[in-house]
Amino acid sequence: MPGSSRTPYLWDNRKLTAVLRLDALSQMYDAFSQQRLVDVGIPADGQCLEICAGDRDMAGWLAEQAGPDGHALAIDIDPQHITPHPRLTILTHHLLTDALPDGPFDVIHARDVVQHMPDPQQFVNELIATLAPGGILALEDVVPDWANAVLDSPDPRARDIFESFGFAWANVLRRTGDHGSWIGRTHQAMMRHGLAEVTTVGHEQSSPGGTATCLLVDATASEHRDRLFDAGMRGPDLDLLTVLARDPRLVLLSPRLLSTVGRKPA
Repeated sequence: MPGSSRTPYLWDNRKLTAVLRLDALSQMYDAFSQQRLVDVGIPADGQCLEICAGDRDMAGWLAEQAGPDGHALAIDIDPQHITPHPRLTILTHHLLTDALPDGPFDVIHARDVVQHMPDPQQFVNELIATLAPGGILALEDVVPDWANAVLDSPDPRARDIFESFGFAWANVLRRTGDHGSWIGRTHQAMMRHGLAEVTTVGHEQSSPGGTATCLLVDATASEHRDRLFDAGMRGPDLDLLTVLARDPRLVLLSPRLLSTVGRKPA
């Protein structure tokens, strides 16, 4: 979901860094997200909705899991990177100005979306209203902890630089109106709205430079260099951050993904 004057969301799928970022997120989280949905069960003829589906393969995977009588809809403000699938409809959609697509949906999945909405609770309420009876809602929040991300590094300055990066990136997000305080509240929101079988599971993994989490750092530092600089990072530290992110001797722990899944009563 790219940034614009009408949304606080920072990422822009038109940027050259978009493919790097999307590949990184896929490596970091797709297998875990998919297993979560497999564990709760995707109906063989299900109608599925993937929200802000810039992540290129999740929507097509949902369409495949729904089987020959099912269908998936992927929405994103700039869907150019979504991989086509015969049972997938791709729709250009702006969450802040367009109504949610008509349901009901048997499965709704959104990753790193809710905290970027002006009113996260209202958005969750609207998603639940769009679920079919017995439908599954899977909402995933990314919990950044860059100060503790460095597991190994060829440079002793790495931990201090990543701590500075985390501080600056948090400032960038706050300036956009991001609701970082929402993280961790999704479980409670689902329970209070009457969803059943609500569970939250966390996921994090290590990755060497040039892969997964390190690619995300590279894309972030490249696309948002000016914002990070304005938020307190020094230019030389940004340069070293990018060099380290591409060095296979660096090992980072990914930001934790909190995956909360609930089912609407039949």
